[in-house]
Formats: sequence, C-alpha cells, structure tokens
Amino acid sequence: GESRRSERSSRSARQDGASLELSSEDSGFVSANPEVTVRWDSSSDDPEEKYYYVFNKDGAFGFTKRTAPRTRPVGTRRTTSPKLEGDNIAYYFHVAPVNARGRIGETVTIGFRIDTVPPSNLSVTAPRFILTRSVPLTIGVTGASEMYISNTGHGQDGKWEKWQKENEWQLTGDEGEKKIFVRFRDRAGNTSDTIAVTEIVTSLPELHTVTAESGEHGSISPSGETEVYGGSDLTFTITPDEDWLTDRLFIDGEPVTLSEDGTYTLGNITGDVSVAVTFKEKQVVTYTVTATAGPGGTISPSGEVTVKEKSEIIFKITPDPGYEIERLLADGKLMGLKEDNTFQIINVRKDYVLSVSFREQGSD
Repeated sequence: GESRRSERSSRSARQDGASLELSSEDSGFVSANPEVTVRWDSSSDDPEEKYYYVFNKDGAFGFTKRTAPRTRPVGTRRTTSPKLEGDNIAYYFHVAPVNARGRIGETVTIGFRIDTVPPSNLSVTAPRFILTRSVPLTIGVTGASEMYISNTGHGQDGKWEKWQKENEWQLTGDEGEKKIFVRFRDRAGNTSDTIAVTEIVTSLPELHTVTAESGEHGSISPSGETEVYGGSDLTFTITPDEDWLTDRLFIDGEPVTLSEDGTYTLGNITGDVSVAVTFKEKQVVTYTVTATAGPGGTISPSGEVTVKEKSEIIFKITPDPGYEIERLLADGKLMGLKEDNTFQIINVRKDYVLSVSFREQGSD
C-alpha cells in the first residue's frame, strides 16, 4: 500500500548554472510501500548530461570520484527503489548530474521512511462478564498510532481514533456474548486485527480462587491467588530456569500433562483450585578434553577439562623463554595454531587428547 500521508516534496541543487529538481510522493513521510519512485528534472541544456543515483541509509552521502559507482551514469530521470523493508527505518535517495566531461555536480538528497511491519503485540482485554453495555477495555499494542473499535467487524461502523491504553466502549444489543473488533494502524497505514470477548449478564457468576505455586528452579504465571468467575478458563505458563526442565504439574494434588508449548489451561472452573509445578535438572552431556604440555612451555587449561556437548573451548599455548612451539597434536594428528598461539575446538561432540611439545629456539 502507499503512504496515507502523501505530499510531494522536492530538493534542488545547481551546477554550472543548471539545477536539478528532485521529487517523490513519499518524501519526508512514512511509507508502507517498499518500492519508492523518485523523479528529477534538470534545467541544464546539455543534451549529454547523465546522472549517478543511489538509495541508502546515509543522509550525509555525496557523490565524488571516490564514491561514484563503477557503472556508467544514466540518462533517465526517474527510478524506483529495490524493495526497502524495515520498521520505520530512515532511507535516502541521492542523485548527482554528470556532464559530458565526466565532472560530477552537487548531490541532491531526499529523505523518507519505510515501514512495512504491521503493529504487533496486540492485546485487548475486557471483563469476562458485565452487567451493562458499557465495558472497560485495556488495550496494548506495539508500533500503532491509531485504533478502530467496532461491534460489527474490523473496520466497520466505527471511526479511527488515537490509540490509548484505556477505553470505555459501548456495546449494542441484548444480553449474551459480545465480540469487540479492534483494528490497529501505524503511520504508514499497516494494520493488524484482534478481537476481545465479553458477556452481558443479569447477575455475575460466583467467584473462585485459583492458587498457583512453583518449586525452585522455575516459575509459573500467573502465580499466587487469582480470582476467576465460575465457568471461566485460566491458562498458566510454566518456565523452567536454564538447564532445568518441568518435572510434574499437579491440579488439586493430581498429576496432569503439560502441553508442548509449556502451558496448561484450566477449563470451565467451577470451584477453588490449587496448581503446583516442580522442576528437575536437565541431563547435560559432557566430554573430556585432556591437554598436556612437554618440557619448555605450558598449555592452559591443562589436565582433564570437562566441556558441555556442542560448546567450544580455547587453549592457550605459552613457550618458556628461549623455547618455541614444536608441534600440537589433537588425537595424534598435527594441528595448526592461530597467530596468538591459541587452539580452538568448536561444537564439541567427543573426547579429545591434546599434546604440545616445545624445542629450544634456533634448534633444527
């Protein structure tokens, strides 16, 4: 789509009495269109005048003999950018005239912003049950400037308004479940949609308490006491610490199965519920790298070194004064060293034996 805020803007520069006029519909504004078209005119009467141009992110760029492209200048006065993507990223278009003698004139620059990323992290929360048609909404979003709330559908029977975190919305119709359609829009015109659900009732259902606790080496969210209406659902997210796994999840003391994404949903809650989760240490696969050094120097670390699977380790080899490194063997094979006398093993998947020998400097 094209930028909603489209306004022609121009820049100019002069060379030998001639001038370039540069314009783009997207200049100075945010565009959701990744392909930006730029045009320019020249007052020069030189029929052989050509142009260098480039799109980049450097607003201070200028064409010189050093920065000019290796390709020949072109005679066209219109171009379209390659696909420029980003989330509200500044881009620039630069153009400079080149006369018949190859002299490069002053660079003219025009700036614009590209935003091809729609609003994200959408969140519209309404009470599960309400007694009136007036419903408080808590609204969250990243990257949006406006919102459109409707009772009938996304972008229908409503109006755009400035995004705000809290909103008192008026529902229509009689009792029963109600959907609230919310569309978000950023300055470039990208949109994202979400829906909130509430229900108009004559009396509020009974409240129940869900108590959630976690053992050491992990967490559960929400934790502590959470009040919910009867018939509601409540989803928990279980997160183990690094190198730990979820062991068991209990609902009212009975073990249940956790989903693969680390969540569990209590459905149709009709009474108080207790939730508890425990964690266990992850089985870590390790290997041993045995490093030894002969007379005349050291290797560090040395001895039997324990390394986690798929990790890496660096050894530093240091000759004593008057000595130099003769050879380094890894599992009996001759290995090379970096200029700083280090040796690195990456993606460790087995045991290794390293041995390094030294010799006196100047010896054959």
